[in-house]
Amino acid sequence: TVDLLVSRDGFVARLAVAAKIEPVCQRGQRKAGSECEMCRVGWYQDEIDQEKCKPCSPGKTTIQDGTAAASGCVCEVDKIPSDGSCICKKGTHTDGSGCPACALGKFSGSPGAAVCAECPDGTSSLVMGAELVRDCSCKEGFFNSSLYNTTFLSQLMVEMRFALPATECFPCALFQLGAVDCPGGPDARLFT
Repeated sequence: TVDLLVSRDGFVARLAVAAKIEPVCQRGQRKAGSECEMCRVGWYQDEIDQEKCKPCSPGKTTIQDGTAAASGCVCEVDKIPSDGSCICKKGTHTDGSGCPACALGKFSGSPGAAVCAECPDGTSSLVMGAELVRDCSCKEGFFNSSLYNTTFLSQLMVEMRFALPATECFPCALFQLGAVDCPGGPDARLFT
């Protein structure tokens, strides 16, 4: 409230004038009644004195409150930039609302994959979010023939008249004859 003294024809009167002063909100802010609030994470404002903040495009967010330009919107943590938008990174897949990591036994070597690929038969990935088929290892009870290329095993394969491909896992039970150690599991990498 501002008091003014007004004189008219020798009389002095007191006039009270109420003035409402509102701030001008800056970029990165929005009007909230008679105050300015910073735009929250995921939102920005690139104009002054606006009532609403603008959302970042899908798959993008801001790093902090008060972002003042659309260029401050960056890809979310599980995404990578691609042609002006953001897509799911390797080791994840698109599920419509986000980019969950590939489950155990699956991998995704391509950004933006709709689904994760299954590890080859007899193998599984050891961690969620595997990116490559070489992240798949022989499951417990299976072995990679290239890791067990012993004279005994080679002789056994000749006698049985077949050869085992070096990029496959086979059940240990095929060769459990006592002389062949067949641990399988995480130490039996399928692809090296």
